[in-house]
Amino acid sequence: MRALIVDDSAPMRKLLGMMLRKLGFEPVEAGTAAEALAQLHVPGAITVALVDWGMPGVNGIDLIKKVRAQAQHQDLKIIMTTAVNELDHSAYAYAAGANEYLMKPLTPAALRAKLENLGLLHPASLAPEGRR
Repeated sequence: MRALIVDDSAPMRKLLGMMLRKLGFEPVEAGTAAEALAQLHVPGAITVALVDWGMPGVNGIDLIKKVRAQAQHQDLKIIMTTAVNELDHSAYAYAAGANEYLMKPLTPAALRAKLENLGLLHPASLAPEGRR
């Protein structure tokens, strides 16, 4: 499974990449919305996209709207990542088309829980031996 990490912070992309690798994903990085849209058209389907809200230029909300406007990406699972913990922000993210909302600072357990909620990982208690 391939995971697209969209964040203007290179250290955050690296951190998320390490977390995702440990969960069995192949991370693909994009530092801008334009790079993310280009990655979505590269052969080899993206299973999930983790999209930072606060990117310069086209922000995460606008990127999600652009992705959802494309029929071929309707089934893509999207997790909005942000440092803002306000109820209206999560509502905006869900209204734009995000499937989940994940607060920074991110933890491996929180990321795993969101991926489990999306059906992309088996719950840790049910994971086969060696996959925990």
